[in-house]
Amino acid sequence: MKQIKSRLGSRWQLKLGSLFAVLVGTSVWVFNQVKDINPAILQDEWIYLVTARLTSPWDQNPPFDFGNYLFNFVYSSTNLCGEAFYTCAKVLNLAFIQGFALTLFVIALRFIPFWGALAFYGTVALSPTVVYSSMFLPESMFFFFIGLTLLAILRTADHPSWQNWAWVGVPLGLTALVKPHALMAAMAIGIYLLISTIEEKPYLKNAALNAGALLGSFLLVRVGLGFALAGPKALNVFGAYGATGAVGEFVGGVASGTATSEASSLVGAGPVAGAVGLFPTQIWTHSLVVSALLGVAIVAIVLAAINSFRTEVVRPVHRLAVLMLIWLIFMVIAIVLFTGWITGGGDDHITRVLERYYDYLFPMVTLAGLAVLADKQILSETKSWLRWIVIFPVFLLISIAFTGYFSTLTIQIADAPNLAGLVVDKLTIDSIANLSFLTLLVLAFFPKFTIWAAAALIPVTMIGTGYQIQDQYQGFRLEDSAADKAGHLAAEELTREQKDQTLILAESRFDGRVASFWMEHNTDLEILNTGSVYPVDMVAADIEYVLAIGNLTMEKGEVISSGEGFTLYKIQR
Repeated sequence: MKQIKSRLGSRWQLKLGSLFAVLVGTSVWVFNQVKDINPAILQDEWIYLVTARLTSPWDQNPPFDFGNYLFNFVYSSTNLCGEAFYTCAKVLNLAFIQGFALTLFVIALRFIPFWGALAFYGTVALSPTVVYSSMFLPESMFFFFIGLTLLAILRTADHPSWQNWAWVGVPLGLTALVKPHALMAAMAIGIYLLISTIEEKPYLKNAALNAGALLGSFLLVRVGLGFALAGPKALNVFGAYGATGAVGEFVGGVASGTATSEASSLVGAGPVAGAVGLFPTQIWTHSLVVSALLGVAIVAIVLAAINSFRTEVVRPVHRLAVLMLIWLIFMVIAIVLFTGWITGGGDDHITRVLERYYDYLFPMVTLAGLAVLADKQILSETKSWLRWIVIFPVFLLISIAFTGYFSTLTIQIADAPNLAGLVVDKLTIDSIANLSFLTLLVLAFFPKFTIWAAAALIPVTMIGTGYQIQDQYQGFRLEDSAADKAGHLAAEELTREQKDQTLILAESRFDGRVASFWMEHNTDLEILNTGSVYPVDMVAADIEYVLAIGNLTMEKGEVISSGEGFTLYKIQR
């Protein structure tokens, strides 16, 4: 209690009550928005359901293994909820999302006054990141642990020692057990470690000691706890992306020099060919996306980094800005290469934007920009010509982004919630565009007033896009489809043994896996053209039941149950 009083200062009871009110209010609002939404992310939610709820943690040959061992362990608790497992998963998701937002609130208190930090917390709790609270995915849990990692890094940056860097490895290792994609963040953090250690003498000794402590604690948590949760298969730190698969293939491709830059031949050309050939297009696209959503914040953190280098002064706000700049640049490059790798593997992502892999950075970079704008010293020490030089390219990118470029992309809610929330509504995109231009102009000519312009921009950018993306999900998946109804019916009427003997026929993978999701079963699936009649001699000998979704029928079979858009058959041979 003493720590709370000292941290909140005067009128701490009012402040604590206001914090609680925002926590409860945003939680109730978000849960009400997501509680009735059905699975929406193709087969991803079904895969995570299989790994977390239907597969033994120590199974060394699971049907799917993406290294999400801590997520699987925590979300296996939804087995206690029976038919309400999806609602229980949403409660867990919401708790982790609120934990992420509260972590950023704690960080914000270091740089801006309480009421500003509280307002920022509210915007994060209503931003597009909360869309993940409706899904059976590890993203919400991932965001929470990445937030703890950021908190540990900032603490260590203020009090550098190898012991503190070792503590950074603990939440980072936990994050990697939620999603192996944390390894991308780990590399960005490693770069920051090497740069921040320049202040310590002798450099090489301290850099090696700090890096060794970080790596050692990371591996201890990732491998040790991973082994306890999942057995020997967890020893592969890269998960499904280990050297025997994707990483090995990528390195092998580099060694063999198989890269090509011909765009027409990128799909299926191999991981290196895709990564190299698609890089210019994708880096341009992601530059426009982050400029449209984070333009003002990017200008602010770049100015802070330049200020620190020029004045040779390093304060906490400088450290936060430099860390976020490194992290954002590295993640954008990593995801651009990852997109090319997927395309080279045969899945066409040429016009798609996989922003979801660094979604967590949008509120984090926004916070860093806000901290810089609230620091009057940095802006007062920055020459006007330098501000204009930094602002001009961002202003240009924003102009291109907001004048029709996004219409050339394939924007999917599952790939890019922030971007999808931006472009779906004309009022939202126009408001963000106008406020972004206005804030950049204020920063260029009246820098001390920029914080007030940003105070208008941030809620529109975060809450506005968050509301729009939730509205899109409700319109898309609020009502039960034929696949949802078919899955619920099969779950009620078939025993576990009978589900093992069931084949699903569907017109799309989405419909098939939605039904499998509600059946809570790793069910065989066949994708057919609409109007198809499936011959009984094509059915495997161990299949006794067929669930046909859409305009599909069985050649022979007894109809057990049916509804609008689906039929459950018992095979007659």
